[in-house]
Formats: sequence, structure tokens, C-alpha cells
Amino acid sequence: PRKTREWTRPDKAYDLAQILLFAVKEDRLADERPFCFRLQTPDEDHYFAVESSEEMRLWIEAVDRTTHAMIAEEKTRKFACRWKRRDAVLQLHYDKGIALLDRIDSSIL
Repeated sequence: PRKTREWTRPDKAYDLAQILLFAVKEDRLADERPFCFRLQTPDEDHYFAVESSEEMRLWIEAVDRTTHAMIAEEKTRKFACRWKRRDAVLQLHYDKGIALLDRIDSSIL
């Protein structure tokens, strides 16, 4: 984003739980820029380059902190799924960890 409007009213927005961010290793760089990271969303893969390793560290830490704060506040996230031909729910809980539940009676599978 280059303008204030692009920050406040983006064309697309993603839930933080839906993104994956990681530093690009030197042997995987798309060009000669040394400090790059990727942000993957359900729809797109974004490639970013910054001026220094410090700036890259700040970007990655900011996304990590924000994601952690969102999860800590929300406490739990559930995703519909199938397991062994059964309708199920994958539950990610901040305090209790991960559980796979039956979609109908919520028993642990």
C-alpha cells in the first residue's frame, strides 16, 4: 500500500489465521535482492523485498505479534473438515491445543 486509502479500504483483506509468512532462503530468491519474504494467502502468493535483514525481521515479527494477539483474544478457531469419511471439525484452541471433533456430537475423534 502506498496511499492511506489503500491501508484503510483494501481491495482484498484476509483473516490473519489464513496467511503464512516466511523469509525466503538465499537459494530461492526470485532476483538479486537479498532480503525477501513471502506472504501466502488462500488466493495469492505475495513476494516482498526490503532494504535490510533488520527491516525483514521487523515485518515478520509484526505479523507474528499481530497473529498471536488475534489468536489469544479469539481463543478458539474451528474448521470444517472430513476424516475417515466422517464430517469433522478441526479445533485449534489457544489454551487446550488441537482437537479433531465429530461434527454432530462434538466427541473427540
